[in-house]
This record gives sequence, C-alpha cells and structure tokens, in this order.
Amino acid sequence: QDASFDARAAMLGAVRKRLLRNDLKMRWATPLALGAVDVERENADAARLALDSWASRRRAALAVAARRAAAAGTPGPSPSAAPEAAVPFAVHMLAHHPDYDY
Repeated sequence: QDASFDARAAMLGAVRKRLLRNDLKMRWATPLALGAVDVERENADAARLALDSWASRRRAALAVAARRAAAAGTPGPSPSAAPEAAVPFAVHMLAHHPDYDY
C-alpha cells in the first residue's frame, strides 16, 4: 500500500481499465478489493465501483457463454471463470498485507 494518494489512484485506474478490457487475469481484481478500503474516500469509491462493474460484466459474459453452449449442446464455461474464483487471491493478499491485523 503506497503512502501516495496519486500512486494508489494511478494503480487502481490502470488495473480497472485493463480488467474491464479483459487484458488481465482474474487475480488482478484483488487490488480493487484492497482499494475498496482505501483511506481516501475517492479511491475507495472508485475501487468499489470498478470491482462491481468488473464482476457484473464477467457474470453477464459467462451467462451469455452458457446460453450459447446450451444452444449448441456443448459444455458451458468453467466455474473457475466466475468472479468469485478470484477470492482465494484476495484472501492470500490480505493475509500478507501489513495493515491487516488478525
């Protein structure tokens, strides 16, 4: 977690943009989850919105793929493609985060 607001905002912006374009693997949603609890309200709100948008888009794309697969009689998308599959990465990152007290 960088002390600079600008650095955190730039990182979240870059991750958000590339995730929404599907340029990054799912595990990169984890910084958005961490950003959702940023001390700066602006960063936290942007991260929450980006995470919600990414997960909604991902679920919608998987629903379309499942309908197409059903119509074609082929197997649908893997459950590992669901946004919830990124949760283990978030848990791992939180477990090693210096601000996380357990």
